[in-house]
Amino acid sequence: MSTSKVKKVYVKRLNNFPEAAFVFEVNDQTVSFDAGNSRFDESLDDTTLWYSWDFDITEDHDGNGINNDDDQDNTIDPVYIYPEPGEYKVRLTIKDKLSTTDVVERVVRVGNLNQPNSIVREKESLSITSANLMSSLSLSMPDRLIEKDDTVDIKAKILQANGEVYNETVFYKIIEGSGNFIPGEVRAREGLAISTFKADAPGLIIVEVTVPLISG
Repeated sequence: MSTSKVKKVYVKRLNNFPEAAFVFEVNDQTVSFDAGNSRFDESLDDTTLWYSWDFDITEDHDGNGINNDDDQDNTIDPVYIYPEPGEYKVRLTIKDKLSTTDVVERVVRVGNLNQPNSIVREKESLSITSANLMSSLSLSMPDRLIEKDDTVDIKAKILQANGEVYNETVFYKIIEGSGNFIPGEVRAREGLAISTFKADAPGLIIVEVTVPLISG
């Protein structure tokens, strides 16, 4: 005779790596994607990430009967031409050496549309200056309203007073409002860091971008 009980156990990941993220630029129906701001576990011996893009998760491109699992490109910065104007949901899946995966989805609007993703003009913050270590930090973002579940790329440009290129970590944080950054920590490349903000609710959003000062 035996007795058994069933209990649900929820296992939490030990860390948040890898973390999928990408930015994109639209030129009519041609879209240039870049997943270079995806995060990886720096403690691994091999930090290589594998990329899998599905440029329209409503379509079954490989004919297997599942719409959102297509593997249309495996590069970090693919360029894709959409057949007609419209709104498309793009999915990026990344995997690291431990076969740990992460997925992110973003809406892309292409063609001659009056669309939230089109940048009318860039709105820049006031530059913040520091006496010795960093000359300026400026933020730029599309000058438009965003709706719930919409996404927008926020760029941070860092200029160091000593003339050296800043390639360290930049931190993005929500101070007021509802939403999140994907990712919240970004490694700058040639003085530029880009993170994607996703709005969870309408209203005023105040964000903080922090660049740790590096001595030397």
